[in-house]
Amino acid sequence: MSHMLCIGYGRFPPQSLTDMWLTLLSMISGATCYALFLGHTTNLIQSLDSSRRQYREKLKQVEEYMAYRKLHRDLRTRITDYFEHRYQGKFFDEEMILGELSERLREDVINYNCRSLVASVPFFANADPNFVNDVVTKLKI
Repeated sequence: MSHMLCIGYGRFPPQSLTDMWLTLLSMISGATCYALFLGHTTNLIQSLDSSRRQYREKLKQVEEYMAYRKLHRDLRTRITDYFEHRYQGKFFDEEMILGELSERLREDVINYNCRSLVASVPFFANADPNFVNDVVTKLKI
């Protein structure tokens, strides 16, 4: 076990050929376990912010496209501002996420997302909440 974890290495050297093979096997299996642990940990850390990574990849593609097309600086700035405003640093498939929710949860999320829009329209101020709910759920976000 000490060879597998590389703790106290060399303290008890192998005495026979069988001991040497077992020591070698334990060192290889320990190194393999260590590599697997590091790989899984790295993968976990990278997956924690996958939407931001997808956003950066999308923005990089847009920048490469703009450079390829040799767009002028003002148009590039407007396009970059558009993507920053639209995705706000995150990139995800909202339709897929909402599609997996129950109808009631989907309505609640859509109503929450559209609350400022509904509040800014005087027509909806005195309208029946069920009517407002029906109208808002028909909107494409």
